[in-house]
Amino acid sequence: LPLSSAVYKLARILETPDNNSIWVWLNDSLFRYKPDGSLVSRVLLPAGEALYDGSWMADGPSDLWLVSSDTMLYRIVNGQLAAKRRLPFRRPNFVLKGHDDDLWIGTIEGLLRISTKRFLTDDFTVYTSENGLPKRPVIAGVFDREQNLWMGLANDGLLKLSNQSLVTFPFKDIPP
Repeated sequence: LPLSSAVYKLARILETPDNNSIWVWLNDSLFRYKPDGSLVSRVLLPAGEALYDGSWMADGPSDLWLVSSDTMLYRIVNGQLAAKRRLPFRRPNFVLKGHDDDLWIGTIEGLLRISTKRFLTDDFTVYTSENGLPKRPVIAGVFDREQNLWMGLANDGLLKLSNQSLVTFPFKDIPP
């Protein structure tokens, strides 16, 4: 097929922490399956809101948080779209839940934080170069066992956010 007429579908797969559900994200739909392969539910997003790119995380056995490249944050509860909210930054790369039940979202413009309990009403806490972040996209993140947030920066190194202090580990300082 010529590139202009081809339809691309990229499936992403996520297993829930209890191992009782497998989610499949395919463009404008989310599908929840049992481990035996039987379909449990399908979540269809509103028209025009396809999830072609973004990130997601399981929050218990039947709940999800998704961030899409069109700057939307979605909450899926018990297999249904429960709420959505526009992000203040574009191109989210990851979404994580911290020990304090806050969501952390890494984007090409910085880092966002918001309460899971009040995400529809609270303002996002925004971390950018004005707060000490390097002017690089935040492309990956993980919490360690001490609940420090480690982030990977595009071509620039690692960051560690610990008790509101930020430590940078530039790639240039890492031996080959």
